[in-house]
Amino acid sequence: MLESLIQNIQDKKPLTPDQKMFEELAWLVQTTSATSEQIKQAYYEIVGVADTTSADETVRTLFKKMKQMTEAHFPLTGFVEFIHGRQNKENAVPIFYSYLESAPLSDREKSILKSIVDKRRCGELIYLVGEEPVASIHITKENKGDSAAILLSTITKLSARLKDKKFNIQFSED
Repeated sequence: MLESLIQNIQDKKPLTPDQKMFEELAWLVQTTSATSEQIKQAYYEIVGVADTTSADETVRTLFKKMKQMTEAHFPLTGFVEFIHGRQNKENAVPIFYSYLESAPLSDREKSILKSIVDKRRCGELIYLVGEEPVASIHITKENKGDSAAILLSTITKLSARLKDKKFNIQFSED
């Protein structure tokens, strides 16, 4: 569902009703700073497997939205996908830091990468082989909250691709 939502937005196609609801849930999660555990608790209550009803205000708010969505025939699997996406985002920072410890980068480059995540910086990260740029990642205002996940995914792929080459990174702040 997330992939098709992103594709429709990129292609400037109208969103389906399910995609609109998914987007509304994402906005609610972001504005309430809900954790994956809170989303999971609301989901468990929706499907009737929760041990108890949570008194947490965020869980209650999520439950109401999710109930509204299921009444509009939103698929339960969409919630599962959403929970997994949120867990991946939450786990990205510690995994990113762990990866950096053993990455074939200078201390200066590691410091730059950590500061992008820690300080939520926006700008362009450029991979250079010699003086030649071979790849770039642009961290925008829209995706800076996901910078650890974006950087981890991209850096591991690029590092594998460039493993036999000496590369450097540079960051240019917006």
